[in-house]
Amino acid sequence: PPQGMPPHGMPPQGMPPQGMPPQGMPPPIGAPPRPELMPCSSFYGPVHIAITWPASPMQGVDLDIAACAYGADGTQIDVCYFKNPAACNGAIGAMADNTSGCGYAADKEGIFVNLVALPPEVNFVFVVVSARSGVPNLAASNAGVKFVDGDAPGGRVVATAPLNMPTESCLVAAIIRGPPHLYPPTWMLHITSGIPQASGEGKDFNEAISLIEEYLRASIPPELLVNRPPNNPMESFDMNKDSRVYFLDPSCHKVDLGLGWQSTCDLDVHAHLFDEWYQQEAHITSGASCDGVRHSGNSRDGTDGYGNRATPDEVIYLDLDRVAPDVKHVVFCLHIKQGEKYYTTDEEGNKVEHRHPPPNDFSKIRNCFCLMRDTDRSFTLANFELGVDHRPGRSRMMAVLSRFNAGSAAGRWQMIVMGDPMEHAPTSESVVRHALIKRTRPDLLRPVHIDFGVLSAKGIKAADRGGTSDPYVRVKFYDHTKSRSKTIKKTLNPEWNEPKIYSWTGPIANLLERIYCKVDIYDADMLRDDFLGRAYIHAREVIGTRGRGIIQRKFFLHEKHTEKGEQKRGFLDMVLGYTGDFPGEMIVQWEVRGARPGEK
Repeated sequence: PPQGMPPHGMPPQGMPPQGMPPQGMPPPIGAPPRPELMPCSSFYGPVHIAITWPASPMQGVDLDIAACAYGADGTQIDVCYFKNPAACNGAIGAMADNTSGCGYAADKEGIFVNLVALPPEVNFVFVVVSARSGVPNLAASNAGVKFVDGDAPGGRVVATAPLNMPTESCLVAAIIRGPPHLYPPTWMLHITSGIPQASGEGKDFNEAISLIEEYLRASIPPELLVNRPPNNPMESFDMNKDSRVYFLDPSCHKVDLGLGWQSTCDLDVHAHLFDEWYQQEAHITSGASCDGVRHSGNSRDGTDGYGNRATPDEVIYLDLDRVAPDVKHVVFCLHIKQGEKYYTTDEEGNKVEHRHPPPNDFSKIRNCFCLMRDTDRSFTLANFELGVDHRPGRSRMMAVLSRFNAGSAAGRWQMIVMGDPMEHAPTSESVVRHALIKRTRPDLLRPVHIDFGVLSAKGIKAADRGGTSDPYVRVKFYDHTKSRSKTIKKTLNPEWNEPKIYSWTGPIANLLERIYCKVDIYDADMLRDDFLGRAYIHAREVIGTRGRGIIQRKFFLHEKHTEKGEQKRGFLDMVLGYTGDFPGEMIVQWEVRGARPGEK
């Protein structure tokens, strides 16, 4: 274990530094020294961990606190934070989000943990504090943390401490379930805010997950940690703080977005459907349809509705109950495709239609509007007066509907009202994906560093006459970059031992252009290298292990497939008797961590 961390089975050692409590934090009650692990309970009320920092409305200092629930094997169960204020069926709750430090109460943000109500599978509750914006690190915020036990009426303050670490995030506490043979169940509070290993980079709990992993590695046997499934940061951890975000009422089952205008320009409305990994499921426009989504039909000018709000020219209808279960985001976009009509007469006297160049903003289109409504109740959810929108650009991202599949918001749809200009036309999947991530998941735009390599393979196919092969590995990474390993001569069990065949630094969003990494084994020959098998590695396998250190995984070899999964055979494959069956397996290694400043 790292310096300062004890052997497996014991929590990290250390206590927060001594000093004056921050302004607004009461001193601890009682004088005797506290043990490193102190019993805690919810007999009279929940355990409460709160932070405070000086008000700074001009600077906008924004600190966040989150509680992450983990099982005995290190599996993440649920997270309580500003977008999911009731985790673990309400056993963990969060105060309202404070983005400036202003307020009358001393506690600006806090977490409440009702230990009695925690599900039996929860063994750890980790509390993380992060400096989201306004300051470079926690020390610059002059923040403090308070720990309150629920073993007395009204709560009992057991400790206060300054958050004086020069880092973005800090694991301030761990609440640990006691031995299972004790009854009633016991819990221990471990204050870690003063341990250097408990502080690090990350503007939210998702980026600071390496701090939790450090604690888990010191507390759980490695044979349990190695078998954990990867985390899924895409599922329910929406970090957007836009003020125009709210949940649709559960009684709302159908939504429509209508576009109307009163000119002969050609405007289009688009709906892009993405899954949780921002892979496009469908693109609906010009009369197209799919499960639960339908376009009314293409209108090449605005004469159908004559600018009447009751009869828009183009409409997209959305039945929330019938949308395919893989769809997480529905993105509504507008685009000015062509300018006004005008006519000329040819040599034979025939009337010929032409188009002016499209205008560069929506204010030049008469009576242009966009309405988003609850279809069944004819209730307006959003009203855009595009005729007064002078911002440059022919495209707009109007709104996003996002479905939550986990946590307290499971099954509900969140609506983000936008109306923002787009740099390019919303006809490209990549353009819409980038704009969607930029607006809804800015945390995916922060850089990470990935080291990717291959170690060995076993039992691969013999491609040469002597019953052996000359194997090498060819990798096509998520960003379409290609790399290859060295060649091992005359073996069916090659050992390349190249832990860094490829290193990459960049935002996670760039990896989502290609959701699968292809790792192929080839036999090196003079004329044509023989294909010996392929492993597909989904981005979740790699990105979901961020902060866990070096990961090694075994993958069985398969035949060639296309992106959509169909088997792909070339002409030479069929001539040479390619069957699609490949024996063997390979061991791949990677490590994902936050990028260091200036790292490439």
